[in-house]
Amino acid sequence: MSKRSAIVTLAGILEEHRALLKDQLGKDEGALFEIANRYALRHRKADQRGDL
Repeated sequence: MSKRSAIVTLAGILEEHRALLKDQLGKDEGALFEIANRYALRHRKADQRGDL
């Protein structure tokens, strides 16, 4: 499994448990998803960074 694939899988698992993360981490929970979103790991939008 590639590193990218592993991170995408992890982001999906975190998304499934987002409510729990928010309860446990508070506002810091959003930082996890910001990373995945900023680097085109989840939605693959034009304004996101691709592979470095």
